[in-house]
Amino acid sequence: MCKEYDQARDIIKKTKIDLVKLLSGIKNIETFEERETLKIYENLIETIDESEGYLDYLKNPTKEGVLENNPKTGMYYICFDDGTSGADLECGNVLELCDSLGGWHVSGIEKNIDGRYYFNYGDWSPLLDRGFRARKRI
Repeated sequence: MCKEYDQARDIIKKTKIDLVKLLSGIKNIETFEERETLKIYENLIETIDESEGYLDYLKNPTKEGVLENNPKTGMYYICFDDGTSGADLECGNVLELCDSLGGWHVSGIEKNIDGRYYFNYGDWSPLLDRGFRARKRI
């Protein structure tokens, strides 16, 4: 990633720290407007926290390959392009899948009521299958 992204992240981190310090000094919250304003700032702090974690995730390098099925467990794993294999993917594991247009999506793996594994990405939630392009952050 370029240095401007790192600089922006540093600014956001500092802003969050300053905001937390400032808000911790507020003692008497009495009016509806004050309570609602505080909720907005608390939500902003929470959003920054979540964003920091995702930004950290995105800074990690990726390792690409294709999904394969482990016949012994029925679970999927990534057969990486360098010839190595990853561990079986379980529910909750974070995975990045490539769609048919070449775009990458990040989400978790879940299991449906039929026992099939799928990629839980909102409207696009395909069942996992051999040959899907996939990658993990390492």
